[in-house]
Amino acid sequence: MAVPREARTVNIHELELQAFAPPEARVRVACSKGTYVRTLCADIGAALGCGACLKALVRTRIGGVCLDEARTLDEVMALSADDLAALLMPPGVGDDEGCAGD
Repeated sequence: MAVPREARTVNIHELELQAFAPPEARVRVACSKGTYVRTLCADIGAALGCGACLKALVRTRIGGVCLDEARTLDEVMALSADDLAALLMPPGVGDDEGCAGD
């Protein structure tokens, strides 16, 4: 059963085919907030006439926060209150900053 989705305007800044071994492809996408990457994948498959579904999704960045800055729950729980406070960012900080490799 298809779930109705409201159309929205999004920006795809970069779309890079990183690997292709039929029937699978690995793609890197740089996009605006609000982009449903699963829907983008299905739309690409429809445009190619072959269909497509998403097997895996790794968000490497959101705003200015990069994956290499992420901490596991165990790591966070092991931090002192001062160390934890030093890691926290106020809302809006880093929203437009890039990450290494961008």
